[in-house]
Amino acid sequence: MKRVLVLSGGGSHGCFEMGIVSRLIQDGKGSWDLITGVSAGSLNACYLSTIKKEDEKTRIDEFKKLWINVKNSDIYKTECFLNGLSVYNTDPFKKQLDIFNDREPVRPVIIGTTSLTTSSSQIFTEKDIYEYGFKDLIMCSTAIPILFPPYPFLDDVFVDGGITSNNIEETKLKLRLSHNKNSNPVGVKRSEETKQKMREAQLRKNKNVKTTI
Repeated sequence: MKRVLVLSGGGSHGCFEMGIVSRLIQDGKGSWDLITGVSAGSLNACYLSTIKKEDEKTRIDEFKKLWINVKNSDIYKTECFLNGLSVYNTDPFKKQLDIFNDREPVRPVIIGTTSLTTSSSQIFTEKDIYEYGFKDLIMCSTAIPILFPPYPFLDDVFVDGGITSNNIEETKLKLRLSHNKNSNPVGVKRSEETKQKMREAQLRKNKNVKTTI
């Protein structure tokens, strides 16, 4: 039987979520086959996906550091709609996500966000993370409307995943568990234009050229 850890959003509740997950791991109730996360839960899910099942207990303290001693100034700075989009600017949070620069997922993970183009839930998997890294996908999932600016990525603009669904739907979980990590991500419908932009983005990444999509 496959075991799935489903992590929802809730801003600072992500810290509470981290505490519960840490206790489950300490009690030997971890070792999940698939980890999903939405909004604040996407941060926890992504970090846990970089830790092998057998290493969970020895790396609990490392996981806790995601939230311990975090200040508001580490997440945002006041914008007051000067950008025409939001109360706060999330550049500080994006900088904090540099902790993921040298990491990659070692087990299946699903990140939920919301597409402003389709007004529907959008998911990304570890395959997308292999191609683009963690940072952009976490920013997509945590962009709380009005408070934080929408996040442009590829040919779409995204906001907080909790707007459409604070948990990954059961149907998508079942479909994801039936696919291996080399298959197409479940629920991600890509136009030819999007596919071309993805290929171009990967080429730029390989050349280490800083550009804006």
